[in-house]
Amino acid sequence: MNGGLGSSMNNSAHLAPRYEALFRVSDCLRAHQDIEGLFRVLPLQLHPVLDFNYMSVFLNIESADEASWYVLDDDDQSALTVARAVPIEQAHVSWAFEHQQPAIIGKLDQEVRFSGSKQLLSERGLQSGCAVPITTTHRRLGAMFLGSERPCPRSEEEVRFLSFVADRVALAVDDVLSQGSRDDQGPSDSLYKENLALREEVAYGS
Repeated sequence: MNGGLGSSMNNSAHLAPRYEALFRVSDCLRAHQDIEGLFRVLPLQLHPVLDFNYMSVFLNIESADEASWYVLDDDDQSALTVARAVPIEQAHVSWAFEHQQPAIIGKLDQEVRFSGSKQLLSERGLQSGCAVPITTTHRRLGAMFLGSERPCPRSEEEVRFLSFVADRVALAVDDVLSQGSRDDQGPSDSLYKENLALREEVAYGS
């Protein structure tokens, strides 16, 4: 999902504060050294830059025996924990992961492409949702689902920003998974370097 930010920033200078908030979120995510710890803080960290009422993450790790799902904790809605069962939004997330494209559902009550859409509406009270792949230039890590309690048709600009958020999450996840193969066992500077490059593009575009 990595893409050129500069091509869009000239027409989206008003989004610069939102990107700056995302950079601060990225810096916080960099501090975590295990997946469970990272996902426990992820919803809380993303709320300043994204508007959502529900969130889940599908993680497909090649070294693991099976894929993992993380959903909002029943006792702590600001944290993601390992799911006991595959969540309702599986079809939406699987499509985004397989096609490496966002799956945007502006109105769940009118959605016919994905199974489970009506169930998301009736059981979770969600009116809209979107799934975006979590991918780096090196590997496909999974996908992230965000749901809202109101209809939310997303503009091209909004989808682009959501993809950049997914890119930051992907880099943080990839960094955690790669720590076991590094001698220093500490966070790499890949996410830090990406943030510096994007900060320069935002400053230039604004």
